Amino acid sequence: MQMANRTVFWNAGSANLLDGTEMVLREKPKPSAGHVVVRMTTRPVYVEEFVGLELRSVYSRKVVVGIDGCGLVEELGEGASKFNLGQRVHPFFVSSLYDEQGEGSWQDYTVVPEEDLLAVPDSIPNEVAAQLENAWTAYALVLDLGLPEGEYLLQTAAGSSIGRWVIRLAKRWGLKSINIVRRDEVKEELKDLGADEVINSTTEDIVARVKEITGGKGVYVGIDCVGGPISKVASCIRDGGQMLAIGTLESEEFIISLIDLFRGIQLKNWDILPHCIQAKDLRDKEVMEVLKLFEQKILESRPIWKKFPLKNFKEAILEVQASRGRQGIVMMTS
Repeated sequence: MQMANRTVFWNAGSANLLDGTEMVLREKPKPSAGHVVVRMTTRPVYVEEFVGLELRSVYSRKVVVGIDGCGLVEELGEGASKFNLGQRVHPFFVSSLYDEQGEGSWQDYTVVPEEDLLAVPDSIPNEVAAQLENAWTAYALVLDLGLPEGEYLLQTAAGSSIGRWVIRLAKRWGLKSINIVRRDEVKEELKDLGADEVINSTTEDIVARVKEITGGKGVYVGIDCVGGPISKVASCIRDGGQMLAIGTLESEEFIISLIDLFRGIQLKNWDILPHCIQAKDLRDKEVMEVLKLFEQKILESRPIWKKFPLKNFKEAILEVQASRGRQGIVMMTS
């Protein structure tokens, strides 16, 4: 007798996400046909997770929560030959944004096309393999910047997992980073990772500090994942530079001053979708590079703060809401 598939669904269109009240755990039959059936074992709970749900609802009416995770191959569909039963894999759920099924990692079992699976090396623990989509996002982002060696980038929410990986990658590729945080206690952590400068936005004048650091030139590019008024960040960018919006942790609106527009500052959206959808061979190559960086300890996962079983997903959400990810990563296992 097949086990039921416990699946966390989000009621699309609802804004009340962070306490989990608009999410529900349902049971549906375990999938048994087509592609590869993966039994999910490990899933991170990101603050950014809930922001991405609004995007998922645009493409799919059937929204299963979860953009990252890892699991074991449970069944092989007809024609599937690249993987073995029991093999550890990382599914790329971003591809399912365009899929009516809206697959995600917050379920016991999922059906994934073979080309959307990546084999996880034995050297990579589950907790790291479950965060590959976020780590790859940081890798692809810094790669896409096209930043000349020695130039400065500026990023908000630098204490996040993506922010920390951006710091390490920038350092490795000879770039300089100015990082905005809201707490002094995180400054030394980011400096130890390789951050060139860290600014506390609650106690320091961001624009004045950036001018001081760059000798009045400004940064080459700004990266914002918060939203809302970004004029202070945009004012730190050199004439004709770029402001990349990569997230909306606080607001879906980005407000930029006319003065910065007159200076030729370009506000652009950046996301991982083109990398995932349009060039899967390139995606796999980049993610393998990310895996090598983890193996070489150039990239490292933040410590695991707490673990919850899948059925206690609301407790996991509340923990993320309370901690804002400051102590480390919250994981759900099954």
